[in-house]
Amino acid sequence: MAATMPVSEAQMVKSVTRTYPNRLRLVYLGIALVGLSVSVASAVALGGAFAGYLPLLFVGAISLFMVLARDMGALWVLLFFAAASQRPLSGLPGSSSLLWLDDLVVIGIVLAIISRWPEVREAFAGRFFLVVLLVAGLLLAVYLAPSFDLGVLQFRQVLVPVVLVISGALVDKSDIRVARRVAILLGVVAAVYAILEFFGVRLIDPNLYVSGQGEDGEAAVRDLPGFYYYFLDFGNYIVRSGTFLLNPPSGGIFIASAFAWLIALRTRFSVRDYLLAGLMIAGVATTLSRAAALIVILVVLQPLLIRRFGRVGFVLFGSLLAGIAFQEIASHGSSARHSEGLVQGVLLGISSPLFGAFGRVGNATKDWSGEGYGESAMAIFLSGAGWIGLVIVCLMLVSIYRGAAGTLSAVAAAALAASCFSETAVGLDASAMLWTLAGVGLLKAPDGVGLLATGSAVDPSTFSDTIGEQKRLV
Repeated sequence: MAATMPVSEAQMVKSVTRTYPNRLRLVYLGIALVGLSVSVASAVALGGAFAGYLPLLFVGAISLFMVLARDMGALWVLLFFAAASQRPLSGLPGSSSLLWLDDLVVIGIVLAIISRWPEVREAFAGRFFLVVLLVAGLLLAVYLAPSFDLGVLQFRQVLVPVVLVISGALVDKSDIRVARRVAILLGVVAAVYAILEFFGVRLIDPNLYVSGQGEDGEAAVRDLPGFYYYFLDFGNYIVRSGTFLLNPPSGGIFIASAFAWLIALRTRFSVRDYLLAGLMIAGVATTLSRAAALIVILVVLQPLLIRRFGRVGFVLFGSLLAGIAFQEIASHGSSARHSEGLVQGVLLGISSPLFGAFGRVGNATKDWSGEGYGESAMAIFLSGAGWIGLVIVCLMLVSIYRGAAGTLSAVAAAALAASCFSETAVGLDASAMLWTLAGVGLLKAPDGVGLLATGSAVDPSTFSDTIGEQKRLV
């Protein structure tokens, strides 16, 4: 009987046999989160400079444990929680060191990638040398940067999404299923918080974080930090929602990333899915984050346009829409910084074949020298990666084109598009959920259409959250 079982059903049975490891994972994830909460509470109660490092020690230890357990899904979940909580926690007295919470988990992910190097090489197949060459080139760019500190900062900015995408090679369906549920939960909570803020209910004072980080100058505008205000013509403005991330652009991308997790791995939608999607879209709207809106629009519209117009029609129609959007962004006040930074980054990538150097574009460049162009994460990447960076971006675009009708490819496209016009799009607190899912799309997309996939595909039909599916898969 087993010999005649269809392949898809056999794979389903294989996933059911992983029930015990899944439950074990939930147990130690629960221990990790409770331990993190207790360590943070202890740090606040004890006070003092050292107390703020207690949660860091705990997160570092549990990340190492997950590395040894070879559980990338658990590392992703811990990263999502750390990214969501580090900013408000760091605003507490003596707790500014907690801004490193998510970085510690990323270090754990890097260790996991190194420890499972053969699997990574297999996933990247014949193009693995590009990854090695990219990292080597970025290190050279650090050396060539006008300031070593500036080079290290921008190296971290561009390496984080690279690491998260690569980690997508090391997850299986079980890992993705757990991460998806956590991402949706966090996205719903953030959306509800954003909507409450829209009606004037602020459970956390954003000024606590700003003052805790020693911000000065334009940090205090009226009653909220300056970045909470979206200024219109003639001095009018709109107050934006910052969510519990205490930053409107970051909060918007955070919710949009959770929205991507909600719809990207579904083949059918229930009434609950539509309600959650509507809630998240409303949350994104209150943040007035253009990058977040771009993510939502691409994830929803790209597959629909492909089915309506085909791939070629989508490229033509999408190019027209992109041109109009670019003109709108380029012509509106502070938005011009994003388009200007992108153009300069592309030009630097073309004119710097041997990896160029960091320090020519980006917010940190302006802070360091008072000159330069910003704000575009893609520009920073291309300024350091040169022609190799251009090749990798082109490969990603080809991959996205091949699988454009799928929502996983749309997520990868959204991540690239958002990084073109925003540095926040590579900030861990904002986009950890976005780049992990993009890694799934680029390395494990259905039918092997991922960037460098070798056939280890993810079947979205196994991710249904209906009651019947939960009994079989959880």
